[in-house]
Amino acid sequence: MRARRIFDRALPVRLGWGADFVQIRFNAWLALPLLALLGALRQWDQVKLLLFYTPTSLPPLLIYSRNGYTNPTAFHMMAFALLACWALHAALHVVARARGAKQPEAA
Repeated sequence: MRARRIFDRALPVRLGWGADFVQIRFNAWLALPLLALLGALRQWDQVKLLLFYTPTSLPPLLIYSRNGYTNPTAFHMMAFALLACWALHAALHVVARARGAKQPEAA
């Protein structure tokens, strides 16, 4: 029950610029398949990065306070950041290919 609430009540992902921000709907449950995908692709640095933020979920898991405790988790924000970086990298690759730039050789 508590573990489920960590995912269901995760803080929203927000992108800020100065005093303004844009709230982005992102489901924290997506971090689990992302972790499995990263493991399958053997992207160990990204797995470590995502797992580094999982201890932020321990207080709401260990301390029961029903509805009186905020959920300070950050793992889902790191999952969003990884997905955003992948999307930006893919977009840059498409733009470079459209411009006819030479693609680097795969090692």
